Amino acid sequence: MHLIERLEDVEKIAARCRISGPDVRFALGTLGGPAIAREVLRDLEVTQVPPALRSTVEALAASVFQPVDEAIRQIEHAISAHVDPEALFMLAMLLVRLGAVPRGLEVIGRAVGAGYTPVSTLARNYVFDPVRGDAPFAAIEAEARRRMLAASAVFEREGGPALLGMPPATRLYPV
Repeated sequence: MHLIERLEDVEKIAARCRISGPDVRFALGTLGGPAIAREVLRDLEVTQVPPALRSTVEALAASVFQPVDEAIRQIEHAISAHVDPEALFMLAMLLVRLGAVPRGLEVIGRAVGAGYTPVSTLARNYVFDPVRGDAPFAAIEAEARRRMLAASAVFEREGGPALLGMPPATRLYPV
């Protein structure tokens, strides 16, 4: 199951978060699957995308409009241009979606190791359904959860909830 199943869902999320732009389109297209990617790219003029983000948007477009080999080449180009673990994670999701599973999991493992902890996405996004029972994926998921719980503990111990006006010991995820 897709986390984002229809274009209306994309528009609602963007409106609710008061966000727009090519970075949002990239994220929603990656999380939502090929049909959503086609929709969010339909009206996007790539020349209007900031140069630093252009390769990621081009990689997403290639993943739905180009043959798999060309799409993987474009995604690898975008990966080589990034150090941001969230961007690397999203690009790696495209690799997994296209069937380049070992390379996709390698990049995802690198993103998690660099501090990006997408626990909910790893647990729920359809892209990972084919690898959920595989040891490499399970190790990545466990490391992401371990890092997220460690960060949550530091956040609580150092007064993060009070700083944000939250009740004490507010946990986003159960321990």
